[in-house]
Amino acid sequence: MTRAMGRPTAAVPGDDDRAAGAGAGRPVRRARTLTGAGTRSGGSAPTGHVVARRDGGTAAEAVRALARTARVLERATGDLGLSQYRVLSAVAAGEERASRVAERFGLGRPAVSAAVEALCRAGLVCRAGAAADQRAIDLAVTPAGLDELDRVEGEMVRVLTDLCARSGTGSPLEQLKALAALGPALDDLLAERLARRQAGR
Repeated sequence: MTRAMGRPTAAVPGDDDRAAGAGAGRPVRRARTLTGAGTRSGGSAPTGHVVARRDGGTAAEAVRALARTARVLERATGDLGLSQYRVLSAVAAGEERASRVAERFGLGRPAVSAAVEALCRAGLVCRAGAAADQRAIDLAVTPAGLDELDRVEGEMVRVLTDLCARSGTGSPLEQLKALAALGPALDDLLAERLARRQAGR
């Protein structure tokens, strides 16, 4: 405890402070302060109290790594951008309707429509009336779109393979297989969410 203006105050640990009783232990992380919450039930947590930051373990580290990887891959797409890449790759994989693309990625239709419009202006995707329903519009990738998709995915694969090799845990091929397995898992997850939304209507 330290004194300031004749009144005892609690010292707040900084980056260089050591945990009490830890001897040569690790420095204490800078803590976060909760404000505006008043007190919890029972009055045990006054406003402004200091809460130590908890690490999330391996799962949290995986989440952080994936978030950073997404940013690296986005840069690898160059001028195309990640949002347009998602739509271009989905249409190339056989998704002919913008609504289906939105469902596949869990995106809002306005976001998909904006990406489709940009791809059409760039000559990478074209629109055509659906054979079964003239009111609907089918999407198709143009030859220029296929070339752009090959170029972008080649660069993204190069970047991701390099990251896997740098991790030093298993072969890059095995790591890429593990990441690819998330694709069907994501399809299942989005299908469940869509089914729940439709059941709630």
